[in-house]
Amino acid sequence: MISASEAHCVIQSTNIPNNLYKVVDRPLFDALGLYLAEDIFAKRNQPPFNRSMMDGIAISSLSKNKIFRSESIARAGFERLTLNDVDNCIEVMTGAPVPEGCDCVIPYEEIEERDGLFELIDKDYNIVAYKFIHREGSDYKAEDLLLEKGRVINSTVISLLSSIGITSVKVLELNSIAIVSTGDELVEPGMDLKEHQIYRSNPYAIRAEILSFFPNSKVDLFHINDDEKEVLESLSHILEKYKLVIISGGVSKGKYDYIPSSLKKLSVKELFHKVKQRPGKPLWFGTGPLEQVVFGLPGNPVSSLVNTRRHIIPFLEKGLERPLSTSYRIKASETMEIGSSFTHFIPVSISVIDGAIYGRPSTGNNSGDFSKLVFSEGFIEIPSDEGRVIKDKVYDFFPWGSLEQRI
Repeated sequence: MISASEAHCVIQSTNIPNNLYKVVDRPLFDALGLYLAEDIFAKRNQPPFNRSMMDGIAISSLSKNKIFRSESIARAGFERLTLNDVDNCIEVMTGAPVPEGCDCVIPYEEIEERDGLFELIDKDYNIVAYKFIHREGSDYKAEDLLLEKGRVINSTVISLLSSIGITSVKVLELNSIAIVSTGDELVEPGMDLKEHQIYRSNPYAIRAEILSFFPNSKVDLFHINDDEKEVLESLSHILEKYKLVIISGGVSKGKYDYIPSSLKKLSVKELFHKVKQRPGKPLWFGTGPLEQVVFGLPGNPVSSLVNTRRHIIPFLEKGLERPLSTSYRIKASETMEIGSSFTHFIPVSISVIDGAIYGRPSTGNNSGDFSKLVFSEGFIEIPSDEGRVIKDKVYDFFPWGSLEQRI
């Protein structure tokens, strides 16, 4: 049995299967939360002209006047005007091109209008070249790199892409993922339930966690009963079609746990089975003959979801140009004894105390008690041999779902 850190290293050293990620074109407004698959370059200077930052008058800083006669009005959305007399002005609206011959904007608040003339209220007002002018190309210039591939497309990215006229983008999407639940006791939600049965939930939780980091991923769900022939045949068909296979249940030492033996018959190489971690000790990991990557997760709901978040999400992140923020550092708000020399993943609820982020640890009854997870924002990782959570100590925190998609 290997340690949790060793398991992480083995998983991270395994190659992402070819074609697990695909590049697709998406309409910009359907790309929220996805990842850019191309660099984005500026098409023209921004601003594309000297732009007025205020409503007021545009003048030449060379003028020594304190009173100006208006020649015209410059409006946003209209062609650039030209100042004919250096001692005159042109009224200018916010966002309008600053007229040719003008290099300073004086806000209306600084002037009084009388008989068609604009006079400075303060005779000592400091006229400075390019004051209140957003200069052409000061934000960026044509052909500048604006966004690197791998960026999460959030509202700010959509704002920038829209501003340069882009209506569709190339994005990265995960595909070829199969999530397989196993067990005779599982019934599809919505169906009638007998006393000895339970509803199938793990695949939906695993898929939801993946989609929270990788929206638009193509994830197909399957179910296999605890029949040796059915397990072998079903896995054979799934491995022929999918590059990433995530199996929930059937990986322990029970008499009807046929997953490890079936994978071996299908030439899937076991890289490790069982990890010194709680929850999630029976984790199985291996690679197939056609570059498939296979995770065998325990059937207990908490174990299944924690392994997904701790091991599968960081593995999938390797296919991105830019790393995601999949873990953070927070303090524990209290001490809690946990025992054992295993690595422990402890659910926490988050609070802010004196400006610092704290996690309040809690545990359910066991790894089958998933009802308590809804009261947590994620979990902290307690290194092996520590045996307890220590108040005010800093731990790695793994939130449920991507914080990067929310901020």
